[in-house]
Amino acid sequence: MTLVIDGQEVPIRVLLDGGSSIPVFSLSTARKAHIPMRKRAWKKTLYGFNDVPDETGGRYVTQPLILRHQQDHFTRLTFELSNLSDCDAILPHWWMQQHQPANLFDKDTDRIIFSSSHCREHCHSLESLETPSPSRISAVKATLEASRAAIPDEWKPLVPLMSDEAVLRLPDHQPWDHKIELIEGETPPWGPLNAMSAREADCLKPWLDSMLKSGRIRKSTAPCSAPLMFAAKNDPEDPLRPVVDYRGINKITVPIRYPIPLIPELQDHLQGARFFTKIDLKSGFNLIRMAAGHEWKTAFRCRYGLFEFTIMPFGLMNCPATFQSLMNYIFHDLLDAGVVVYIDDILIYASTLEEHDALVKEVLQRLLKYNLAIAPRKCYWRVTKVEFLGYDISTKGISMTTERTRCIQMWEAPASLKEVQKFIGFSNFFRRFIKDFSKIAKPLTDSVKLDRKVWCWTPDMQEAFDSLKDAFSTAPILVHFDPSVPAVVEADASDFALGSVLSQQGTDSKIHPVAFHSRKLTPAEMNYEIHDKELLAIVDCFKKWRPHLEGAQHQIEVFSDHHNLEYFTKAELDNEDKGEIFTLEEGLLYRKGRLWIPTSLETEVLVSEHDTKVAGHMGMDKTVELITRNFWWPKLESIVRDYVRGCLECQRNKTPRHPHHGLLQPMELHYKPWQTVAMDFITDLPLSNGCDSIWVMVDPFTKMAHFISLKVDGKRTDDLIRIFAKQYWKHHGIPLDIISDRDSRFTSHLWKDFLKLVGVKSRMSTAFHPQTDGQTERTNQILEIYLRAFVNYEMSNWEDLLPTAEFAYNNTKSSSSKMSPFFANYGYHPAAHNPPTGAPLNPGSRLYAHWMVQVHDDAKKHLEHSRKRMKDWADQRRLPPPEYKEGDEVMLNAKNIRTKRPANKLDKKMFGPFKITKVISPTAVRLCLPKKWRIHDSFHVSLIEPFRTGGQRHVEPQQVLREAVSVEAEDDEVDQIRDSRTFGSSIKYLVKWEGWPQKRHWSWEPYEHFFSDGAKTLLKEFATNNPEKPCDPRVHESLTSS
Repeated sequence: MTLVIDGQEVPIRVLLDGGSSIPVFSLSTARKAHIPMRKRAWKKTLYGFNDVPDETGGRYVTQPLILRHQQDHFTRLTFELSNLSDCDAILPHWWMQQHQPANLFDKDTDRIIFSSSHCREHCHSLESLETPSPSRISAVKATLEASRAAIPDEWKPLVPLMSDEAVLRLPDHQPWDHKIELIEGETPPWGPLNAMSAREADCLKPWLDSMLKSGRIRKSTAPCSAPLMFAAKNDPEDPLRPVVDYRGINKITVPIRYPIPLIPELQDHLQGARFFTKIDLKSGFNLIRMAAGHEWKTAFRCRYGLFEFTIMPFGLMNCPATFQSLMNYIFHDLLDAGVVVYIDDILIYASTLEEHDALVKEVLQRLLKYNLAIAPRKCYWRVTKVEFLGYDISTKGISMTTERTRCIQMWEAPASLKEVQKFIGFSNFFRRFIKDFSKIAKPLTDSVKLDRKVWCWTPDMQEAFDSLKDAFSTAPILVHFDPSVPAVVEADASDFALGSVLSQQGTDSKIHPVAFHSRKLTPAEMNYEIHDKELLAIVDCFKKWRPHLEGAQHQIEVFSDHHNLEYFTKAELDNEDKGEIFTLEEGLLYRKGRLWIPTSLETEVLVSEHDTKVAGHMGMDKTVELITRNFWWPKLESIVRDYVRGCLECQRNKTPRHPHHGLLQPMELHYKPWQTVAMDFITDLPLSNGCDSIWVMVDPFTKMAHFISLKVDGKRTDDLIRIFAKQYWKHHGIPLDIISDRDSRFTSHLWKDFLKLVGVKSRMSTAFHPQTDGQTERTNQILEIYLRAFVNYEMSNWEDLLPTAEFAYNNTKSSSSKMSPFFANYGYHPAAHNPPTGAPLNPGSRLYAHWMVQVHDDAKKHLEHSRKRMKDWADQRRLPPPEYKEGDEVMLNAKNIRTKRPANKLDKKMFGPFKITKVISPTAVRLCLPKKWRIHDSFHVSLIEPFRTGGQRHVEPQQVLREAVSVEAEDDEVDQIRDSRTFGSSIKYLVKWEGWPQKRHWSWEPYEHFFSDGAKTLLKEFATNNPEKPCDPRVHESLTSS
């Protein structure tokens, strides 16, 4: 053999030693040939013949060296350095098994022929050489032709799948074209332009020409780009691969959550298979088109310009998901039925040759149909052992590949914390092959937690490192799990780790391992008693292998430290953990005499013990106590509480016990007199001088009020507008805001049009929440108290008392502003019983203007202090509201909603659930109510509760519909029709509802809202008795036809 160093070849003598486990190189030869080497951080002990320690070796190792045998075989190895006398290098037994140099020896040419599958894939190229030699290129081509020739004759018509034309062909657009959906508001970045070496430029130009010619890339004008770089590959024909760095656009791409199969789960389906074919797709991602309009997002730039892909390139984050979804679509009926697909790797397996060949033909035909090309050099046809996804698959089971084993064997002792992490990460992938992996690797895994500054390689780490390497070199073949064969579980635990083995009996009547499992104990688990740890090992492995053991056809045998578990069951139980005794009676599992309920039956028990008449919809604690009398399951209490909390009937029929939601939100005011006015009506008073109600107007800043009596026939909206102009406008001008409730006159189109015309903003209260206009409500109370004190026995003179009542109210100090409303408005106190003392300021002087500013500043200061004190006092009995958002479901308090049921005492306390259509403010929301409910849809948060689903069943829409029908709001409840009016192009009728005599509850309704015959009869009567009033054409038509 020859050693290739910097392009020069040095002949060396090599010994093939079947007893050696590591490659060794002569220290003297290495120094003469100036072979690069490095010194270990820790001396490794090497053993020579007869297990005699080698004192000269173990300190130095070579850098990876390239060995060349003949013209077409290359190998890369890292050697231990030691004193050798009869040869320059020793190749170990695993190298011989991997390359099989003794299988074929050509005596005529004195050449060793390397024909193993490993050599075919890995040994006919040399990454480090600048240019491939013609001899190696011809060797690769010969191997390719041999691979094609290895295909059975019946599959030869499908050879076009392997041609270069199949790979270079531009795919057609299909429904599965790849899309790049960007996160909203993000823009793809503009990447840097990387400099290239002459070698890279030589590789790039032909690649660009080929890709442009085939149409797989095209010139671009995209506003973004990704940088281009190169990666080395094991291919003498194409030693460098252009790679686009898409990390920038990947960060702002919406991920596709399509599942990629779990490798162990794929392997579980191979039980009983005897014949295998592995098919590897060539440049699989490139066989899918980019969706139209998404090509610009793949743009990349180099020294030759800006280009974009028309095919799906490598490097995009969602490419594996897109390709896996395509493969699942193509082979959906064959998956796990003889075909396993992992992205672009396809494994076909069967127990009989006939079944296998039929599956291979079907798979190849589908690949041909969808124009998916295959890589012949990576395919294996009709074999009994194959490498798939990093494992060797055979009829015997699953084992680590020789390449992986060799990689671990040649791994040098880590010299840094980063190298330890790499070794543990690589080893973890194959930990299922190693018994007690966590226990062996503990010194290494513990060292990862150390700070980089104090980390150092210790003898314990070296011992663990060597033990793991030895364990991997002797790792057993794991048999495929067979559900029809009894399973055996062996479990054990130590002070810091637990481990287990799942085994089954093979056809040779011997027990063979299926899988190994181990893990470190958590800090809390390390404090367990030894018998608890032993039982934990059993529980943990059953959780790990649940897919295999659940529903087993045979009884599972478990082997453990029986003595410790015997102590566990017989020891005196002195704490709750030890008291978890389980017994099996007639196939049913009991814990402390209570039946263990499986997950599938939990809901039935909850319904029986909470929802039925016998259970009575009791609270959480009572339901938990009732269930735990006879039943048990894990997390029972939290599940029961969640179920009861989400019970729909409980939410409807029980009054919330917590303080009201919604902290006090004082109204925003303009701190000048009469820029804001709050107004309300006091109605249903006995007649006094032809009046039966009072219109109260209050300035929230100065607290000044006006009390205006209203005639019985002078309370329509147009009347209110005239009164407003005469009684308010002439004194104070136009306000900026008007605060009111939702009286029908304030919600009428005429009033809204008037306010819009004069530029006044209307601020109305939410439904059934008078606290919004608390100022007027409080003023109403004071006025009513005054009238009660001075009204005559017949209550017929209250209208005459309004002037003195208004004066008395405005002349007394307000607790908020600390001054009387009259003084806050005018700057002096009016004369009442006694003449005023002192000379008042002249309103025409400048001093008066400054005086009024001071008065208003004082009023503002006192008012703000009062508002803060009022908020602090009110919030003591309130809770912050939940953070509602659109789409949330809530329950509505029923206290303000009258239904048709006989008595409120036994009626629902909450209605719903209803969806929130808009969050108006932190304390008000708008709900989607049934159309027949004649109430406003905006509510204060104190009147709603979050709807809790918990463990409850889905609420059917019919349940909410039945509630809507029960509310008293249908057309047959119309009592009278009092008026009609034209609103734009439609005619509406003023309806007085039965049971709601107050005018504030009357509403203007169009003809479409009158459904019942009784309501339509009232419409006809109103039209007949009031011919001068506007009449809907449909009512007039019904009168004519009748």
